[in-house]
Amino acid sequence: MASAAGHHGSPGNPKTLRASRSDVEKGRKRHDPAKHKHTERHCGDDTFTDDSPEQGDLGRGCKRVQSAQMWAKSQVSVLGRGSKDVVQNHRETRRKHAKGIGSLPGVHRELVEGIKGLLGVRRMLPKISEACREFIGSSSKGSEACREFAGSSLKGSEAYREFARSLPKVSEGC
Repeated sequence: MASAAGHHGSPGNPKTLRASRSDVEKGRKRHDPAKHKHTERHCGDDTFTDDSPEQGDLGRGCKRVQSAQMWAKSQVSVLGRGSKDVVQNHRETRRKHAKGIGSLPGVHRELVEGIKGLLGVRRMLPKISEACREFIGSSSKGSEACREFAGSSLKGSEAYREFARSLPKVSEGC
């Protein structure tokens, strides 16, 4: 009765390359891994090691590549598009991405200009509040108007802080 590993086993693995008792009785030769040479086979751009001297000219690696190529072709045909359509769609996608990437410096420049404008407003706020305090001291009507302005400038500075917090998120995308 033959063992589970059998005569041939899996190539390159000495543990599975044992001859069974029936193989020895029938005069079959045992595979000697020490005498076995590994050969490299080239298939297209890929190089594979072929562990089995009994394989044909293509070798197992090339057969795998060919079956993968056939699978890819079958997937293209299942999608109902030819390979030329797939290549064309790929080119169009790359072109669109290039245009999008090309516009990023302009978007970044606009953001920087907006930030600089907000920084200028922020620098002016202390001067405005100082002028407002002077005005409060001189007029009772002025103090009411100044409170309204101070409230609106606080809202503006809150909006600025919120915008400034969102900038790192935006700049990560650039």
